Amino acid sequence: MQIGQTILKIRKEANLSQEEFAFEFNVTRQTVSNWENEKTYPDLLTLVKISDMFNYSLDTMLKEDPKMTREMNNSIQNGEKYTKAYKAGLIISAISAVLQFVLFFMWIDTKPIVACIWLVAFVINGVALIFNAKRVKKNETAGCVSFENITHDDRITIQHLTGSNMKAEAVKFVRKRTRASLYEAKMFVEEIEEAQN
Repeated sequence: MQIGQTILKIRKEANLSQEEFAFEFNVTRQTVSNWENEKTYPDLLTLVKISDMFNYSLDTMLKEDPKMTREMNNSIQNGEKYTKAYKAGLIISAISAVLQFVLFFMWIDTKPIVACIWLVAFVINGVALIFNAKRVKKNETAGCVSFENITHDDRITIQHLTGSNMKAEAVKFVRKRTRASLYEAKMFVEEIEEAQN
């Protein structure tokens, strides 16, 4: 069985529409449709979440679709190469910005028009450098949710909700406080619930 057929089977067994399934994993309905029709594949973290949420073996999911496993492996390797190349580009941009800044001061008295052109290039390069550095940082921290802003009172509220068989409300509460995905919030609530017992 291919991964698309597996996802379709899991979704139908759970009596979920594509929209409902998409909501569970923070993707669009079209993305779920593409997975089921094997136009695209879910990323590894999403596969793990699907496996955990629906108690379906991740091992089985991956081994049943060797094409997807190969593509996922290539994607991971290319992503690592891309990140390294991107960081190297940032370093080159930083060096270029410093050189532009130095040239500006060398030419300000003798060639003011050239110096102004270099200053504009310096500013553009600096803006691009800052934007790209933020993008690299965002990519490195993607998928990392911080539960630090959950206060002691919030934890008591979560414990009260789970103790009152209102686990779904506890998960919603955590999602509002942290912007975590449904899966991450569910795992956090389960950790609090286990600590309570």
